[in-house]
Amino acid sequence: MRRLLFIIAVLLLIGCANNESRRMKIETTESLDIPEETTALSDSDAYMILIKQKLQEHLDRKALAKSNPDFAIETDRNTSILTTEGTQIKHIDFITPIKTTSDSIKEILIKVVTEQKTDTIMTIINTSKIEIDGELLTTTKVSFDTIKK
Repeated sequence: MRRLLFIIAVLLLIGCANNESRRMKIETTESLDIPEETTALSDSDAYMILIKQKLQEHLDRKALAKSNPDFAIETDRNTSILTTEGTQIKHIDFITPIKTTSDSIKEILIKVVTEQKTDTIMTIINTSKIEIDGELLTTTKVSFDTIKK
C-alpha cells in the first residue's frame, strides 16, 4: 500500500510538473523603438521658451527675497520689473525681432502678460562658449531691464 501511494505521489508530481499552466513562458517582446522626435524649434521659439523660464525664475527669486529677507539672493540691477508678489506668467510675445548687438549679445523687446498686468521688458541674452574637460559648452545668461524712456 505504501508503494502504491508513493507511485501515485510521484506520478502526480511528474504530471503537474509538465502542466502547461504551471510552465512559465518567457516571451520575447519587441523592444519599443520609439522614433526620436525631430522637432526643429526655430530660434524665436527656443528664445521664447528660454525667456519665459528665466523670467519666471527671476520673479520667484524676487518673491523669495521679499518674503524671507534672511536669504542673500542677488536679483538683477532693476528691481521694478513686475513687482507684484506671486506673479505667474501667462504668455510672452515678441514686440521686436531678435536684434543681434554683437556675436554674443542679443536684445529682444517683449510683452509679458501676467495674471495682474501687462508689462514691456527689454531682454538681453548673452551667450558664451567655454571649454570644460576638452568639451566645448555654450552658456546662456538672460537679464531683464525696463525700457528707458
